[in-house]
Amino acid sequence: MPQSNQDRILMWEAGISAIQDHFWLGIGYGNDSEIMPVYREKISERTGHRFYNSAGTGIHNIYLQTWINYGLFGFLGYLSILIIFFWQSILTLYRTTPYSFENSILWAGIAGVSGFMVAGFFENNFRDGEVQAMLMILIGLNLHQIQKMKERIFSH
Repeated sequence: MPQSNQDRILMWEAGISAIQDHFWLGIGYGNDSEIMPVYREKISERTGHRFYNSAGTGIHNIYLQTWINYGLFGFLGYLSILIIFFWQSILTLYRTTPYSFENSILWAGIAGVSGFMVAGFFENNFRDGEVQAMLMILIGLNLHQIQKMKERIFSH
């Protein structure tokens, strides 16, 4: 297995251990460099693995990282935002004409956010300002289109 893959898998293992110890409320934002080294040291002792980056860089999985930092409630809040986005976008798709402008905007937002979510399994992408901005733009475009569709329906 390539070293970077092993590093990432062992970071996830450290993250899961931290989640087990801080299940409900997490360790808090910005505390990774203080708390996560303990979990990494246990893995290093067991496997002999030497991590390539510091514990403060996170564990390269936005879902586990969110749970580590904010606990179960923060993780569910994060997922809720994404689930509601998809739910609203898909419901609105049923009210559009295939290949229409509205349909294209909705599909573009769904595709972009889906890509973001897949990438999140391998990177703390929501912690990057440029990625946050692009995600908010995609969600905003869809929500604007959803609002326009609702106004059109209720104005008749």
